[in-house]
Amino acid sequence: MKDRGESIDFHVPESTPVLVNPASLIAGGPNPEGGELFIEFLLSEEGQQIKADWGHIPLHPDVESQTPLNAEVLEDHAMELDVDWVIENYDEARNEWQQRY
Repeated sequence: MKDRGESIDFHVPESTPVLVNPASLIAGGPNPEGGELFIEFLLSEEGQQIKADWGHIPLHPDVESQTPLNAEVLEDHAMELDVDWVIENYDEARNEWQQRY
């Protein structure tokens, strides 16, 4: 949108949750070797470049972010996240988010 002339920019609040898109293997899954190869690809320079080209923030040190944001910028603003609280309160938090936004 900024490239089209919109007056917008990124803003990261001082204390903000930073979440990643997880990938995991399922115990007893039908193709653990393929799953491991896929995760290795996701974390590779090529895989992270694809994610960066889609506007995601890459974690691979040799891949440049396509936005002004990168892992270091976010790390400076990241809040501690209580994963147990998130799990216990997920539905309530999601519903409140949907009502607000």
